[in-house]
Amino acid sequence: MDKSYSKIYNNFQKFINKINNKKLDNFWIISDRSDFKPLKDNDNNIITKTSNITHLLHNKFDYYINKKFINIKIKFNSILIQKFKNLQNWNKFEFNKIKDKGIFIIKFNIFIISDPIIPNNFSNNIKFCNVKYNINDLFNITLKFKSIEVLLRFILDKNIFTSLDEHINYSDIKIK
Repeated sequence: MDKSYSKIYNNFQKFINKINNKKLDNFWIISDRSDFKPLKDNDNNIITKTSNITHLLHNKFDYYINKKFINIKIKFNSILIQKFKNLQNWNKFEFNKIKDKGIFIIKFNIFIISDPIIPNNFSNNIKFCNVKYNINDLFNITLKFKSIEVLLRFILDKNIFTSLDEHINYSDIKIK
């Protein structure tokens, strides 16, 4: 196996392990905070449900007004990950068959808290951005949890949004 290929696959596997081990495949953040940490409940568990956020808003709505609550979901394509892992001896022909396929997607559901009615109905003021990473993208970036924060801040700064069912390829986003 090509040395750079091994390094890239190992980096990707570390990213997957971190996401899975820390249960970061579905979490909430507040984008207007300086830190990028998943919101936690009173028991120090990562919040994954909208109902927990609604409860949080009911308790401190005035504090959260004009903030952006973002639900981040990361979905891995396990079949493609296995194919990527099984590429032996850097088989360029096999690699070319899968290089432009989506190996994972990050879904950002962005809720803007601006109306007292919204705590009862989150769907009133929501934007989406779904970013698909192809295997080829892994050769151009070093994935870390921090990469998600950088991507999110860029999306919000540049107002890059998709519909709920559409996605944008990571390679089409020009992060500087």
